[in-house]
Amino acid sequence: MKEQLIWGKLIMFIKVTKAAKMLDVHRDTILNYIKRGTIKGRQLPGGHWRVEESSVSAILNKPIDQEAAEIVAGLF
Repeated sequence: MKEQLIWGKLIMFIKVTKAAKMLDVHRDTILNYIKRGTIKGRQLPGGHWRVEESSVSAILNKPIDQEAAEIVAGLF
């Protein structure tokens, strides 16, 4: 995990693979999320990507909407 000071805020960055494990998705899904703006990330000079940990945490802490809850409830 790397830290970077951006506009006076300390931002924690994690690797794409760690973000994928946290969200239980494929690493390509994380890259798609970055491209769509779902999560924030930065590309390093060597071409690798890092993801803002707060973006991933926000998704994990986001409450499920009612429609999605009903769909999930219907599966069990």
